[in-house]
Amino acid sequence: TYWLRMMFVQERGDELFLGSAVPRYWLADGKHCGIENARTYFGPMSVKYESQADEGRIQMTIDPPRRNPPKRILVRFRHPDGRRMTRCQVNGRAYNRFAPAKELVVLTQCRKPTRIIAYYD
Repeated sequence: TYWLRMMFVQERGDELFLGSAVPRYWLADGKHCGIENARTYFGPMSVKYESQADEGRIQMTIDPPRRNPPKRILVRFRHPDGRRMTRCQVNGRAYNRFAPAKELVVLTQCRKPTRIIAYYD
């Protein structure tokens, strides 16, 4: 279970990295994966990916830690075919803090359940 947790959740200083080592094929179209109630330095948390890669999107739902919130949460979206994300939304609104080359969406002030959608054109 340690290695499974490390695929989804890693603490690095005052930052929390999500999905850093999730295999690309786990995010193939129609698949979903995640971890529930993972214990972290920042408090318990859950994440869930849902892929609609054939339709150009991958979604993640985060129930973030609240006890000691991290400064930033960096979420990795690894498209199964290695495509780069072209845009993203956070809680239904356009969001521009993402780095396509690094496959990352960067969240600050994340203290409530959050839904991120990464789009691939």
